[in-house]
Amino acid sequence: MLEIIKSQNGPVLSLIFKGVIEENSQIEDQIGPLPTSVKEIAINTRAVSRINSGGVKLWIKYFSAVTKSGINLILQECSPTVVQQINFISNFACGGKIESILLPFTCNQCKNEMDVLMITAQFNHQEPKPMTCPKCGGSAVFDDIASEYFLFLSRARKK
Repeated sequence: MLEIIKSQNGPVLSLIFKGVIEENSQIEDQIGPLPTSVKEIAINTRAVSRINSGGVKLWIKYFSAVTKSGINLILQECSPTVVQQINFISNFACGGKIESILLPFTCNQCKNEMDVLMITAQFNHQEPKPMTCPKCGGSAVFDDIASEYFLFLSRARKK
């Protein structure tokens, strides 16, 4: 089930997506009509845990129409699930700017899994360095394949 939390500050509509995006998700109904004052939509997907193919279609259909109307999209705190879709589906971001993503880390000692925020503009093309686990103090390492996880960033730089 998908929950969308909305707030507006001037010309920016902020959306927080929580849960699962699937074919039954009511994206358009939950967001509702966009006020004419909206010039930018900031979408936080930190809490998106899964997206199926039907959800991908709904997402692209809705946000492609939004960007065609002249509204800018900013994707923030993209969960690993969303990053995966951005990498697999070339138009998943619908022309929006991917401002920040979450990096999956796992502790070698206690197996604690955590997501670490990364601002995409600060990406240095290197594998993320190990960090200290906040739970046990052990060494937590990036839990994905860097060349695949950051593929969308290298594609964006080629444009």
